[in-house]
Amino acid sequence: MERNNDELKFNQIDEYMYEENHEMFYANSLDVQTSITDFMINFKQSTPNGFLNNQKIIMNPSLAKQLKNVLEQAFYQHEQMHGEVKDIDTLQNEMSNFYDED
Repeated sequence: MERNNDELKFNQIDEYMYEENHEMFYANSLDVQTSITDFMINFKQSTPNGFLNNQKIIMNPSLAKQLKNVLEQAFYQHEQMHGEVKDIDTLQNEMSNFYDED
């Protein structure tokens, strides 16, 4: 189905509202900052030489709480199928102990 020029122009003007971005970003580190009005999550790609890249998400506290609830449900389902997900500190300690044994 073809779009007419008016529809294309409208979407170009309002692409902020209507365009979907399917770009993916792998993060292995994050920071969270809060204020009275916002939560900011800074997802980072960390390497031994420093950080390669980062992506920030800023949201209001209500949406941040909804994200927390969705993540808790996702973790529950994941752990029911695959077992406990270890936190990053536990994994780092296990890796340190593994390499210290050599």
